[in-house]
This record gives sequence, structure tokens and C-alpha cells, in this order.
Amino acid sequence: MIDDERIKILKINTKYKKIVHRHYRAKVFQKEYKVIVFLYRERFLYGFVFQAIKKKHGHYTIIKKINNNACIIDLLYNMSISETFNVFFIFIFIMTKSHYI
Repeated sequence: MIDDERIKILKINTKYKKIVHRHYRAKVFQKEYKVIVFLYRERFLYGFVFQAIKKKHGHYTIIKKINNNACIIDLLYNMSISETFNVFFIFIFIMTKSHYI
């Protein structure tokens, strides 16, 4: 009886995953890409006032691609956080005319 319920739950989960991942768009970054990094509260050391810190930082260069899911980014040395980022928190930096001003 428990095995039947477990099989039912696994079937429902696989169906749900197919629906969710249908809209998932994979991001693939290469070395030397310019990117913007999304920094969330847990990345910073204890004691930082998070409201005073911008949430998106850019433009940084990808130094090394670990795999399709993680990259090492050339951050500023005084940020005091890890340079390894998941692809979910990285966005392509697109230069617009407002950046020139």
C-alpha cells in the first residue's frame, strides 16, 4: 500500500517537472562574456546592511567556466564574497546608449 502511494507521488512529480521545465531556458555562458551578477543577502558576511547594497552588480567578466551550471567571475577584491556563481544568478550585460552617458 505504501509502495503504491509512493509510485503515485513519483508519477505526479515527474508530470509536474515536465510542465515546469518546458519553459526553462538554459543559459550557456562562455569565457570572457560580460555579465551582471545578482547578489542575494546570504552571499554577504554577517553584519552587512543589505538595504544599502545594490542587488545587481555589473559588468564583470567570466574568468573560468566550471561547467554549464557554474562560472567563476572576476569580482572586485573588496566585495569579500566567493567568486563562484550559479548560472541562475548571472545575466548577460547588454550595452545600451544610456551606459555611455
